[in-house]
Amino acid sequence: MKALLGGILTPDLLTAVAGRPVRPPLGLVQGGRTGRSRDKRILFLVEPGARHPFALVKWAQGAEAAGLARETAALAQIHAAGDPVLDASCPPSWGPFAIAPGVQVSVERYLPARGAYAQLRTSLWPRPLVAGHFRRAAGWLDHFARATRSPARPFDQALLDEAIATPLETCAARFDLPAENVRATLAAARAHLGRPVALTAEHGDFWLANLLLPPAPDTAYVVDWEYFAPAALPGFDMLLFCMTYALEYPWRPFGWIDAPTAVARAFVQPELLRPHISALLARGCEAAGLPPSLLPALLPAMLARMALRHAGAPNSSWTAALAAWWARPAATWLETWAAAAGAP
Repeated sequence: MKALLGGILTPDLLTAVAGRPVRPPLGLVQGGRTGRSRDKRILFLVEPGARHPFALVKWAQGAEAAGLARETAALAQIHAAGDPVLDASCPPSWGPFAIAPGVQVSVERYLPARGAYAQLRTSLWPRPLVAGHFRRAAGWLDHFARATRSPARPFDQALLDEAIATPLETCAARFDLPAENVRATLAAARAHLGRPVALTAEHGDFWLANLLLPPAPDTAYVVDWEYFAPAALPGFDMLLFCMTYALEYPWRPFGWIDAPTAVARAFVQPELLRPHISALLARGCEAAGLPPSLLPALLPAMLARMALRHAGAPNSSWTAALAAWWARPAATWLETWAAAAGAP
């Protein structure tokens, strides 16, 4: 690997990545695979005697190389916008560089911070962490929405089809889910036609593992921009964060729950996470110009998108989560809250 990277990690590039001259000889530390894919790897660049790396190298081959290219393009777009908060919270990236046929790498500056995911998953008493995680996530989402928000426009059939109908209908056909549930969700969404909404950029994979916590309070770093979209109907990022938090929260010491139970504890029952989720959603909807009453229709669309994205993964829980939402009781706290926050 060192030989393959030798022509790419030039002194000029390393200085740009570190923001200063680096001290050779550099160490290359294997960071393992990312996710379940065998075609993605992370390596860390370390100076001699340093406690922390100064850069990471993302390696991808085959179909995963396209994702690497999308991520570096997204980060370039974010930094080109010139927003100081987003600029500071997103890692500068260089590349992608081809190092072999079908194999590419990118180089990112290492961001010194605690991983929120590791912090939650290894805690014996996670409850005190929840408020801080949601506060930092909500603050970053608020700024991201305001910095990328477009002028309001009417919610029309084209937006409904793109954001809600297409993922739901595709998912229902692929996994043989009840068509009547799709129709009911679309009917609820159509009640909002004509209401003003604004488009914002979308991170596309905003969950706890991609949230890093620097020492400064109420700040955050956000990584892994492979699924970035420059303009989308807002709601996906905030709902994904809330849903995955319920899935990853250790409800008992080192004990996690299945997807249907996570759906209930996040969006149906008045559980531990409800005040944090409702506060994040309220702040996110205000920042993004999204009617809160659309959220109960956007939630199953988000679950369908994730089910389709992870369709090839073993034991994907997203279809179970979608089925659980459709099998919910007649009234949930999310629907009651969303209706009170702004019904059409």
